Amino acid sequence: EGSVATSLSLWVNGIERKGVLTTKEKAQAAYKQIVGVESRDPSLMQWKEGNKIVVRVFPVNYEKPRTFKCGFTTPLQAGNNDMKYQSLSIKGPNISNASTLSRIQITGDTKVRTSKDFEFKNNFYVNESKGLDDWEAAIPLNKINSSSFTWKNKTYKVKEIQKVNVPFKALEIILDLNSSWTLNEIESFVNLPQKSIYVYSDKEKKEITKENFKEIQWEFKNLHYSLLPLYKITKNSLIITKSGSFSANFEELNESQYLNKIKTGTKQQNLKVINISGEINPFWQTVKEQKYLDYYQASLQKSLQMINQNQFVLYKTDENSVNIEPAHISIQETAKDSVSKSNGPNHIYRMYAFGKVLDEQVKIQNDTLAANKYVTLAKDANVVTPISSLIVLETDADYENNGIEKNVDTLGKASIKNDGAGPEPHEWVMIIIGLTTLLFYYQRNKKQKA
Repeated sequence: EGSVATSLSLWVNGIERKGVLTTKEKAQAAYKQIVGVESRDPSLMQWKEGNKIVVRVFPVNYEKPRTFKCGFTTPLQAGNNDMKYQSLSIKGPNISNASTLSRIQITGDTKVRTSKDFEFKNNFYVNESKGLDDWEAAIPLNKINSSSFTWKNKTYKVKEIQKVNVPFKALEIILDLNSSWTLNEIESFVNLPQKSIYVYSDKEKKEITKENFKEIQWEFKNLHYSLLPLYKITKNSLIITKSGSFSANFEELNESQYLNKIKTGTKQQNLKVINISGEINPFWQTVKEQKYLDYYQASLQKSLQMINQNQFVLYKTDENSVNIEPAHISIQETAKDSVSKSNGPNHIYRMYAFGKVLDEQVKIQNDTLAANKYVTLAKDANVVTPISSLIVLETDADYENNGIEKNVDTLGKASIKNDGAGPEPHEWVMIIIGLTTLLFYYQRNKKQKA
């Protein structure tokens, strides 16, 4: 959560070709045309609900392996005492025998703890292994550094996220049970004084009591996730979920009667959700992003405390800011001034742009002018969103034939060294070559006119 896809490359005939960001519709149409009609070599990166990224590469087979590269900007998850990086989960062809290089670079003398062995050499922590195993790295949680990045007369500042406790007395408490719940967790809610606790089983609401909670837990022992009928849950109710990483998403439920009812009958219910898990599945991710209800992640003990105190926690928002909740930060857009320094990476702006598109995605679906505005924002930051995709085509003519313009005056492809301070050495070379070409063209024209 909070991660954003920022680059795509595909090697064609041994040469790296970088992705171009365009609208989701143009990218999809170009990919279908070139794969289905012309049978040549494109690559497409798309955003899917639940914040999943799907990359298509054509063709790939035993005789013709392909090389492609994806880049992601991922905020660290902030805990009570540390910040954690969690490795990406990748699904696709079997890569258990692939060579994997994991490399960590940290500025300053901060110590890092990792769940697999890293060797420190040449200013990097390095691990070489086979396949793609899950791992995490943790560093001590420091006070949030108010860094910023300036772009096109706007400054994007990182600040600590602001929370506010609001009164909320739940009329009912619904437990969204699945196989990950323990008896002790269920019992903790059943033992709350003067609270009505319910569960939905086979689309019917059933009360959970001290007498039947063990039997009810048994009913859900093989269930990975559920799809609650949010539209018919009593107004001003509180849902407690313990989310995993797997569920159906809105795209898979599209055109179903269930999803239509979710979209038309949920927001007016004023429902609140507390997730007592550190994970969030695609269903809850989308419900949260599209603001069908108020969502908060908290520990079991914190959630019990909130219920007893008849409180809920909301994050402060405004039109010019984006909250990245797992990182406990907010990114605020302000007018450029002479005081603020651009001392942060351009990844700050990329995360801001992605967050703004997510915040407005429901509005965008029904407003062409809004869609155009946010497509421009996504192109400017070069980020893959619900309305923009990255595509690599084999030749420059392919882009022209499919009405896809190369991105000009944008941040372009992200890299590790995007620090916002200025061009990298190879970029200076390109700039010097460009200026030399212009100068030569100007001098030649002068001579011709003379």
